[in-house]
Amino acid sequence: MLDSMMRTTYDKLRSDVPELREVYFHAPPAGAETLKPYAVLAAGKDSGESPGSGLWKGFRHLMNIEMYVSQASPAQSPSSDSLLKLTAALNEALDKQLLEDDTIGRFALLSLGPSGTDRVDEERQAAVRTLQYALVSPQPLTEPTPIVSDPWLIALADWTQKRLGREWSVYTGNWPVGAGSPAILWRVVEMSAVPQGTKAVEVRKRASAFFRAADADQEHAALLRLLEGLGASAKLPLAAEEKTYMRATGVQVNTKTVADGYSPSGEGPLSVTLSRRVSEAPADAPLMQFVYYQSHI
Repeated sequence: MLDSMMRTTYDKLRSDVPELREVYFHAPPAGAETLKPYAVLAAGKDSGESPGSGLWKGFRHLMNIEMYVSQASPAQSPSSDSLLKLTAALNEALDKQLLEDDTIGRFALLSLGPSGTDRVDEERQAAVRTLQYALVSPQPLTEPTPIVSDPWLIALADWTQKRLGREWSVYTGNWPVGAGSPAILWRVVEMSAVPQGTKAVEVRKRASAFFRAADADQEHAALLRLLEGLGASAKLPLAAEEKTYMRATGVQVNTKTVADGYSPSGEGPLSVTLSRRVSEAPADAPLMQFVYYQSHI
């Protein structure tokens, strides 16, 4: 299975990264004569079935891509412009991409960033950087369904749709099977209720957004537009006909997240806290609260 996924990735690199002179499997060619830059695909250490906390099962494999660029002198810094440009080209071609494989069907490629530090290969006269990718093939236990019972989540999705326009698809709760891009998934990752006196509570929900975009620039533009909109909105409409609203606070960009929305744990690149004061419905009032009598005799 992993070999088949790596072969599909190999074809993707050959077609979409013209900067590479060649792509190899498992080991680089010997000697310094091979034309550079080139890449080497190899299996990572982590592989196997993902438990998915009981919501989905599937496979998650790690794949390493070693990039070799010319290094005229071993004393030269290996973190050259060539490595930076090649890193950007590989991430643009592979990160958050859905690929089709004849063996397992669709799988997603997710960049996990560099693995280790850059090094110099003196034998091949090359600077080497290793990038790590997760190859994820989710197989739902049941058909994923959106969350439509939470009016807060639905209201947030409606606001997002108006903010970004019809080009974007907006989902709530779970990614549907075969979801395309550009798309956003909003999921509630935390809830709490704080008492406010004896007859009311402040309900708080932490919602997180997961993005699928054509490239990093499109994702960044959408994230920035939502960040600015949520930051400028003291409240978001919950039910327009009833003139009810929810407050938006704690807007935060999570720069180090690698969550993709398939696992129910973890936050996406953008999160916000929604809150609203909810009064407890009063019980049926007694017909007579008290009787007062004063005699004048």
